[in-house]
Amino acid sequence: MGHLKAHTEIFDEGLLLGYISKVTQNYALLNTPHYYQLTRYHYNGEDYHGGLLNSYVLIEGDNYGFLGQIFEIEFLEKERKEITSTSFELNKETALNPRIKISLLMAFDYLTKKLKRISTDFPNIGARVFLAKGDVVKSFLENLNEENTRISEKEKIKFCLGNVLGKKDVNIKLTTKQIFSRHCAIVGTTGSGKSWTAAKLIDLLIAENKKIILIDPTGEYTNAFDSEEIKKDYDADIFRLGIDSIIDYHKMQLEDLYLMLTPSEGIQLPKLNEAVRSLKLVKIANAAKDNSEQYGISEEIIRIINSFIGEDKKGLLKKKGKNREDYETLLLKFNKEVSENNLNCVNIFLLSHQIKEECIWETNKQNNNLFGDYDEKTYGQCLPMILRLNNITNQEIFEKLFVGESAEARDVLKYIENFVVNQEKKVLVINLEEVITEFNMKELVVELIGRKILELARKNGIKDGSVFVFVDEAHNFLKKEKENEMRKYRLNSFEILAKESRKKGVFLCIITQRPGDIPEGVLSQFGTFIIHNLTNSNDIERVKNVLEKSGTIMGLLPYLNEGEAIISSVNIPLILPMKIHEPRVKPDSDVPM
Repeated sequence: MGHLKAHTEIFDEGLLLGYISKVTQNYALLNTPHYYQLTRYHYNGEDYHGGLLNSYVLIEGDNYGFLGQIFEIEFLEKERKEITSTSFELNKETALNPRIKISLLMAFDYLTKKLKRISTDFPNIGARVFLAKGDVVKSFLENLNEENTRISEKEKIKFCLGNVLGKKDVNIKLTTKQIFSRHCAIVGTTGSGKSWTAAKLIDLLIAENKKIILIDPTGEYTNAFDSEEIKKDYDADIFRLGIDSIIDYHKMQLEDLYLMLTPSEGIQLPKLNEAVRSLKLVKIANAAKDNSEQYGISEEIIRIINSFIGEDKKGLLKKKGKNREDYETLLLKFNKEVSENNLNCVNIFLLSHQIKEECIWETNKQNNNLFGDYDEKTYGQCLPMILRLNNITNQEIFEKLFVGESAEARDVLKYIENFVVNQEKKVLVINLEEVITEFNMKELVVELIGRKILELARKNGIKDGSVFVFVDEAHNFLKKEKENEMRKYRLNSFEILAKESRKKGVFLCIITQRPGDIPEGVLSQFGTFIIHNLTNSNDIERVKNVLEKSGTIMGLLPYLNEGEAIISSVNIPLILPMKIHEPRVKPDSDVPM
């Protein structure tokens, strides 16, 4: 009796639409004998319309019932000529038989109404299909996390992200843990509403007193957070790189320099490495000479320093004609400092001049103990790299971005460290609008930011709560591979963050219009996907590959309007189409919502 009662509460004979005539991994096909049931009608005090897109239906099954949604309705070509104003009269006999495709959203237990994903269970051919009553749909969605005993009472605090598509009165309330426990990805075509969804998630996180770092490549979010009211209410700080803030280029690694200069591995790369090492040696040796007692520098070492460095006022190391054994002695003395994988102590504006100084013969023709003269052939081979370097350092934005025009310029990397432990500020917006894309510069800046966050996470973990990092236009920074000769030197800090950072208190939210350009190994680390309109087959396939048994819902993607999305999470027992609610802070995305 219990099963029968539960069954009649869910399925209402007066709302019978028809019968399943076809079932695939992607959808079910509904046959409707009485086509007039697809028109609008009144039943038990409620209005119903089975012929509307996004209408919810319930399907009988042997072991489970199924909740589905109509996403396509059409008449066959031969039937379209018979459609007239009188074709839809009640009980009128015609040959009209519309094809109705249903996306299967979830399965449910008849007695407990516990939800489960569609996996091995599907409706049978001939299964009855009913329009879903509003209270039934609502009852399914109001308790999305009640069965999850691993979620504490504090973590069960829910926030309204939006409403069920086609049901404005049925809101979707989720917890932060349900959305972010395994990172979150927001994907969709341009103008589909991704930015508003990200802003809505930020609203929810702020309500839970979480910290947010927002990487804004285009300035889309910056103006929204720039009002005094929002800054105060959200405890927000904005850094405009190249305008009021910098990144210290000394924090770069050698590999970062390779990505900007793309040196060939035969001649250019070794000479570049030697030049970097020489400029470090100049800075470190001069400091040691000026504090010889502190550093324990002998008179002999001072003589060698003066021999290689003292003659040049520009700060270059001159090897031409100098004693090779003296150089090895000097290098051995400061080997640890000059061998570190960074640009610390390197004056990058002297680097092109130092590369020229490295273009010498290894030995002198008259004396093998001495370095030789300048090698014009080697210099000619290095000249393209030197010209590229000069082109980069002569860019106005380079100095504004990596050096700063005044002492007031704030260092973003230093601030990130303070931001993580500072309890006052909650939102850090890093605007990259002024950073050029040439020479991989914008990608490099994002890599340096990600590397700093990774360093903090690995060092101590993120204490006093979690940090949520939002990366807009993520397809530009998490590419499958670099299209240059230096592919083995990868920008991978965010890939490592995706794999390692959850246990350290760092959670990612990437926003992208091209999920097909992001490595599958990275996307597989994400447990929640909020998918807006997608039309590119490669992007749809990439998302489909990382969503478990997602074929039944993927057919909806090309039909989603602005602000509409499908949410799928490992912590939510169903895949839901929804309408995202308007955020308080509205990005300048020019998307009508």
